[in-house]
Amino acid sequence: MADTFSAVLLSEVEQLLAAMGYEAQAEDEWLLGFCVERVIEQIQNACNVSEVPEGLSHAATVLCAAEFLTLKIGSGNTSGLVNIDFSPLVRQLQEGDTNIVYAVDAGSAPSAQLLNTLEALKAESRAQFVSYRRIKW
Repeated sequence: MADTFSAVLLSEVEQLLAAMGYEAQAEDEWLLGFCVERVIEQIQNACNVSEVPEGLSHAATVLCAAEFLTLKIGSGNTSGLVNIDFSPLVRQLQEGDTNIVYAVDAGSAPSAQLLNTLEALKAESRAQFVSYRRIKW
């Protein structure tokens, strides 16, 4: 049953990523699988259950996609994220003694905004675990 759920979850994560503008590549297979298994473990441990409750399937999908994108961006491999320009805009460039001033601060850079959004999605998804927690004896 767990393998079936993992396969379905992996398929849903790939569909969500595609809807967000990212087509999973062959080299993403291991990382996607890792994220799926990690999220399943997080849900099982947080809720003290042996299987992911049906009511958390969408939260698991969003959490997997957010974890995957966070790891992808964190590794510096943003090649598949076609709709996002991660290069900051240069407002001023001085050649003598090299002085570069960017037009955006670190918090408003596109990559920082995306990471903040992903963190919010992860927090919102994890908040849904509360309804499914079991007491651990």
